[in-house]
Amino acid sequence: MNTNNNSNIQSNQVVESKINEQSETMISFISKVKSTFPIERLDLEPEKNYGYCTTGEKRKIVAGIKVIDSTEIKLLFQLANEFDVPLYPISSGKNWGYGTALPVENFCAIVDLSLMNKIIEVNAKMGWVKLQPGVTQLQLRKYLDENSLNFMVPTTGAGPHVSILGNALERGYGITPHKDHFDAVINLEAILPNGETYHSVMKELGGQEIHNNFKWGIGPHLDQLFSQSNFGIVTEATVSLCPKPEQVEVFVFELNSDKELPQAVEAIRTISQKYGNFISGMNLMNQRRVISMKLKYPQHLLKKGELVLDDKVVEQVGLKYKIPKWTGVGAIYGTKGVANAIKTDLKKILSFAHKVKFINTKYVKTIDKIASVIPSFLGGDNIRSLSSSLKSLTDILEGRPSEVALPLAYWRSSDQYNSLSSQNLAKDQCGLIWYSPLVTMEETKINSYIHFVESTCKLFGVEPLITLTSISDKCFDSTVPILFDKKDLAQKINSEQCYQELFNIGQKIGYFPYRVGVNAMEKITSVKAPGWELVSQIKKAIDPNNILAPGRYSRS
Repeated sequence: MNTNNNSNIQSNQVVESKINEQSETMISFISKVKSTFPIERLDLEPEKNYGYCTTGEKRKIVAGIKVIDSTEIKLLFQLANEFDVPLYPISSGKNWGYGTALPVENFCAIVDLSLMNKIIEVNAKMGWVKLQPGVTQLQLRKYLDENSLNFMVPTTGAGPHVSILGNALERGYGITPHKDHFDAVINLEAILPNGETYHSVMKELGGQEIHNNFKWGIGPHLDQLFSQSNFGIVTEATVSLCPKPEQVEVFVFELNSDKELPQAVEAIRTISQKYGNFISGMNLMNQRRVISMKLKYPQHLLKKGELVLDDKVVEQVGLKYKIPKWTGVGAIYGTKGVANAIKTDLKKILSFAHKVKFINTKYVKTIDKIASVIPSFLGGDNIRSLSSSLKSLTDILEGRPSEVALPLAYWRSSDQYNSLSSQNLAKDQCGLIWYSPLVTMEETKINSYIHFVESTCKLFGVEPLITLTSISDKCFDSTVPILFDKKDLAQKINSEQCYQELFNIGQKIGYFPYRVGVNAMEKITSVKAPGWELVSQIKKAIDPNNILAPGRYSRS
């Protein structure tokens, strides 16, 4: 008698039994959901709408349910706990490069919050907005414009149709004065997995007015537990708004050599220390990154057998289109007097740069007028292209949502970006995985980091597109888009391996992501650390069945 075979048969029978049992509970859950929610808000073939992802990841999804209020969320928690079907909330489902709308684990039901899109209140005097998770950058911009409210939207490169609150809860950042978007969240409300509603202690004590005007409340600050976590579904938040300043002066500086990079890092640190919120977050982009923004991928320049553009070819493209080795971009915010004074000082601080330009709205309008009257054969098309680029740049720095960064995702794709139809990068089959490590703002660290990213990306046939964004006077967040054509299996595999290598080696030498996608949660939560033990204890206390977003910034 073969005991090994018998053991294997028994093991397979146990697994099959569990799968059948799980299928039965999912069927029961779906049946109950169908009898409870309007059919037009249910998606019973969810992988067609929620299953696409720029990373190429796949998940089995039980259902998609669009909810319209907290009562429905509480009901879903009740059903999820009863039938043991996990829930995974999304705001707009456009978490590009980090998982899009996918859960961390299989067999979750998507809780789609996009219909919870009310701008509940704007207090123009105190400068805050209370909104729901479905409110997008574009929706808030339109509301502010229609009501003549002179505030900036906390813009990001993800585009106009993404959730403001979703980005803040993921601790996203931007380049307007309120760089840290979760820091701008004054308070929030959430539904816990046990069905209870969370408010800050200050509100519970009756301090509604001060609750909306003082972030820290009283006692332990629990609001922070709902960022990068799976402790509750956030249903609304009060977010501080930044008034649009009297003058916004965009500055662009160019470096012709990598040797000037340490000086640029020192200059950015100095500017951040001296001027704080009078200065936007500053972007420092390498030549390949700027080329990816301005030109289609020059496939014809790849030599036989090459997977990435040769350095000399990149230099030649840069010379042809006047794209320098590094490009720095930022903005000055303030009154005319303050902006002009800072502008004068920035000219001195950036004097080492090959070229420094200052651009404001008046300048862009002048270029636009010139472009409108010059015919194509006299270079009108080039001027119109310049005008469009400058407008997109000034828009995003003035708190007006822009699609300026979206074409990047199509750079290695066989399909092209179309602003009229392309609002879902994942459905358009774009291949994008973000590697976004934090890097100390030290000259030696930056040099070694650049070398590490460039050599690793080239090893796996990935174009090393590097941006360094100042998120304080001490730290950059670097964003490296790993771009590939999802229709090319070899590119997809190489890109996944490239991310793994960047993550693993980067962690060992001190470069650690500020956020990760659904494909990398286990990489951070598997580390033995007291912090994760505390997270597990809190999770068990409020979600004993592990019913909400299992595996999301916590151990499964």
